[in-house]
Amino acid sequence: MESAELDQLRERVAQLEVQQQQRDGLMGALNNKIDTKIDALESRVNDRIDGAEARLRSELTKIRNGQESQMEALAALLQRSSDGDGGLPEPERRQQFLRQNRPHMSAKLEGYACGEVKAAGYSLQEIKAAGYVEGLKAARYSLQEVKAAGYSVQEVKAAGYSAQEVKAAGYSAQEVKTAGYSAQEVKTAGYSAKEAADAGFRDDSVLYLRQDDYGNPPLWHMVWR
Repeated sequence: MESAELDQLRERVAQLEVQQQQRDGLMGALNNKIDTKIDALESRVNDRIDGAEARLRSELTKIRNGQESQMEALAALLQRSSDGDGGLPEPERRQQFLRQNRPHMSAKLEGYACGEVKAAGYSLQEIKAAGYVEGLKAARYSLQEVKAAGYSVQEVKAAGYSAQEVKAAGYSAQEVKTAGYSAQEVKTAGYSAKEAADAGFRDDSVLYLRQDDYGNPPLWHMVWR
């Protein structure tokens, strides 16, 4: 083979080697991209798995805590049944349990009425902390006492106090509206039509705008129907 042909062959081989190196470089870059995407995908999957595990642990903890509360309540009930109470009637035995375990924060959950808790000597603040709202009026708490204990006006309404009682306790018409009393109840309670209108009541069946026959210009007033 002539020298020129050998040179051409060597040059061609060199070109092929360069092309192979370029292909190797491209394949390496492609593999790196694939590896990066796989790593990112694995990271997202692991994050989702970790998040699901965390939520599952949280739910299991809630269930476990709920079971523990139920077990504590059951243990308390069993303790009451096994305590030597000298054959006390059930109402007196319930009172005895409440006094011995004061303050018993799960009394409401265990079915004790507000009046029972009050009779056991609990303060209104302890009764509020135990979650009692319904039954306050039946337990003969005055609205002034309930207000002083920090109950909201919405809770006052839920407890069964009337709009008249709310007004007598010093609540404004705005507070009465916030609690959800009707315009008719506000009227019956003795609030003025202006107070009701200023508070935002707009019941045309109870309130209307009247023009006076005197005055220049004539004056308009909100009045009760």
